[in-house]
Amino acid sequence: MPKESVLTLEEKASITIEEFIFHIILQEEEEPGYLEAVVISDEQKQFFRDRLIDVSQGNQYIFENKETAGTYKLCTEILENTTENFLRVSKSLTADFKGRHSKNTSNGVFITALARIDGKRDLIFLVKLDHKKVYRYQVKDATALLEEIKNTFIEDKSAVQKVALIDVSDHYIWDALVYDRAKPGGITDYFKAFLAVKLRDTPSKWTNDAVKHPLRWAINNRTLIDPEQQPYHYKERGLQYLSTASLFNIDDYINFVIQDEDEDRRKILEDSFNAYIVEAGLSGQEFPPNKGSLTARAKKHILKTSEGATLEWTGSAADANIHFDDKPDSNGLSTITIKSHNIKNVE
Repeated sequence: MPKESVLTLEEKASITIEEFIFHIILQEEEEPGYLEAVVISDEQKQFFRDRLIDVSQGNQYIFENKETAGTYKLCTEILENTTENFLRVSKSLTADFKGRHSKNTSNGVFITALARIDGKRDLIFLVKLDHKKVYRYQVKDATALLEEIKNTFIEDKSAVQKVALIDVSDHYIWDALVYDRAKPGGITDYFKAFLAVKLRDTPSKWTNDAVKHPLRWAINNRTLIDPEQQPYHYKERGLQYLSTASLFNIDDYINFVIQDEDEDRRKILEDSFNAYIVEAGLSGQEFPPNKGSLTARAKKHILKTSEGATLEWTGSAADANIHFDDKPDSNGLSTITIKSHNIKNVE
């Protein structure tokens, strides 16, 4: 079964760049400036490896139709015979990219790279970098030598404009992880057309997932969380974040859900929750939370005791006049206190 997660910490640590080439895109030139080889140092490879890690938490997309998706077919050709096809396909990808955005594209380069995960699984890494004074290259005999790129790009990472990490196998549930600086939380029309992709899930689906994960994680990690907090507190904060955020950001979400005065414990919980949502496939997704998905049912907290009693409420427990003792008594029994102006028989 395909993995729903984005790249895990272990997979990120295992990334190596096996093949690398770029071709030059100039606004005034109809055709890209094609190179035959690029020589980069280990430090420069590390820079691009770090950019790959950045996008490995990008928004998840799938190919609209693999039978007609040109980028999918070209990436497949690279993996079928890298030695024979890599350079040729990189030129085709660059030409296609420039042809879709020829009128006002910024001067820069289009990179095609082959990345290897766990020493056995290959993905295609596509990057558009804009020319700025931070970028220098020399061309001699059709061979490009990047100079001091690691240090200069760290000064201005905004040169990285568009990135896609593509998996043409069935290992992951997604086909592409995409970052597009021009459209936070989405993808520009021409880059979407170039990749021939669509979002794997809707903002409504991601919103529903973001509501569920804090509670499920807290229940699974009851022994780790603050003993003075209940699992439903984490769901409640998740709901508060989704109700107010205009664009879902994973770091802001984690910081809002995990609140703890003990700094050491907070760090442990943040790492644990982050690992959980990476495996769940939510990590790295940017989307406008769908407020319509935050229904009364989604906002409801439901607890059931071992004796079979069910307790339901919406909002904070304090507002519903419900109080939980922090710790069980000497007999292992927990006390729940409910105060109400009126109690009705339902059935």
